[in-house]
Amino acid sequence: MLWDGCGPAPVPDDVIRYLQERMAETGVIVPGPRFVPGMRVRIRRGPLEHLEGIIERPASRSQRIRVLLGLLQTEVSVEVDMDDLEEA
Repeated sequence: MLWDGCGPAPVPDDVIRYLQERMAETGVIVPGPRFVPGMRVRIRRGPLEHLEGIIERPASRSQRIRVLLGLLQTEVSVEVDMDDLEEA
């Protein structure tokens, strides 16, 4: 429940609908994927910091994702920690 200092704050109908759509049969809200294939992302830190690419697919290791970068007129696929990415 939201609180605005004077009592419960109203929650917009579209927020309620979104939460209901994400809710599993158990009543638990199931988060959607943070990054999906085709999404444009920017690398926030590390040796490839500030470069932008496109999510190719999840990588083999947990919390890492494969990003397709355009480097030197060629496309290169790299694995990046999800915490090092942001939506471009």
